[in-house]
Amino acid sequence: MKKFLPIFLTIFCFSFFINISKAQTTLAAGDIAFTGYINAATDEFSFVLVKDVTAGTLINFTDNGWLNTGSFRGGESTVTWQAPAGGFFAGTEIKIVGTTATLASGGGAAGSVSGIPLGLSTSGDQILAFQGTVALPTFICAIHMNVYATSILDPVNTDAATWDNTNSNTGNGSALPPGLTTGVNCIWVGELNNSASEFDNAVFNCTGVPGTPAQLRAAVNNPANWIKSNGAPVAPVVTPSGCSFLTPLPIKLIYFSGNLNSNRTAGLQWEVDGSSSVKKFELEKSRDGLLFYSISDMQSNLPQQTKYAYIDQSLTDEITFYRLKMIEPSGDVTYSNIVAINLKAENGINIYPNPITNYFIIQQTNTVIARNAILVDGLGRALMTIVCDGFNKKINTTTLPPGVYILKFEDGRTFKIVKQ
Repeated sequence: MKKFLPIFLTIFCFSFFINISKAQTTLAAGDIAFTGYINAATDEFSFVLVKDVTAGTLINFTDNGWLNTGSFRGGESTVTWQAPAGGFFAGTEIKIVGTTATLASGGGAAGSVSGIPLGLSTSGDQILAFQGTVALPTFICAIHMNVYATSILDPVNTDAATWDNTNSNTGNGSALPPGLTTGVNCIWVGELNNSASEFDNAVFNCTGVPGTPAQLRAAVNNPANWIKSNGAPVAPVVTPSGCSFLTPLPIKLIYFSGNLNSNRTAGLQWEVDGSSSVKKFELEKSRDGLLFYSISDMQSNLPQQTKYAYIDQSLTDEITFYRLKMIEPSGDVTYSNIVAINLKAENGINIYPNPITNYFIIQQTNTVIARNAILVDGLGRALMTIVCDGFNKKINTTTLPPGVYILKFEDGRTFKIVKQ
């Protein structure tokens, strides 16, 4: 039966509604999705993030129903989950049991939980997820397990459009919260006028994932994709699903470049699209452009930070090569283009990237501009004449075959360029 709490506990649990973090990610309807619940034996539930969240992000979960008059019913429990340092990528599934949060796949801590543990009823219940305050909630997702059926003399039929609607002011019922649509960004695990479709335990069966965020929502919020049971939970309705939910988005490196600073240090800069899935970056260095070793290991701070920089203060060779190793949450690795820093650039010129693919840039690092240069191949044949009429001149090399080229400036300076 429904577990009711004393009034003073109700007041206490409502205090968690106003816990707001300045650094948190603001979420909208559909940015999380429920993936499982257990009303019998233990009171637990799980959800998957459909959007990356930053450290300190808060989500409130309550089994208080929503009244069709526009407020919470009260009298039950609320817990508040807070994302840990580093946040989580979209696709992370989290299980909450009492006031403990763990990763659904592989276990391990998954942030902190405060408040009064939910007391889910085997006679029908709901969990509503929202940010904000009790007076001004922004609903993110919800799951409804209650099924009223007029065929067994219940006052109304629970349906997908309104849930329990006018009969929401009971210990088991809830109206559909504003901003949510069943099957789109929330789920009703039941069937119209079928009291037998009310189950104590249910879990998403992983059908339809991995995919895009839209495909994930459609799959998880479809009750046909859930395994259900009554009484004591039975396998596989014991723990959350532990699915692989999202197809990782490809790493989108906008640029990786470098320049020689006036104090003879190398400045490396790169930018990654905010939608990329990068767990961490490793900056690698080489003397010959072939054998690389790591000189810096930094955690990705996507999506809120997309631009990064590093200063290498130990240039000892005439030419030093750099590349960026990008590691995805899955462990897959992607490498950037190779950048060469030439100590001769202190005389006014830097050529990058080098080796090249489709272009290279002639960067003037002082006010003395070398006006003209000739690009020659390995046989000494002139391929193009370049007029350096600015401090950054981009040269298109898409028509050049792979090989070694020499860039000769009119003042006698020469640079070796490798086309990959």
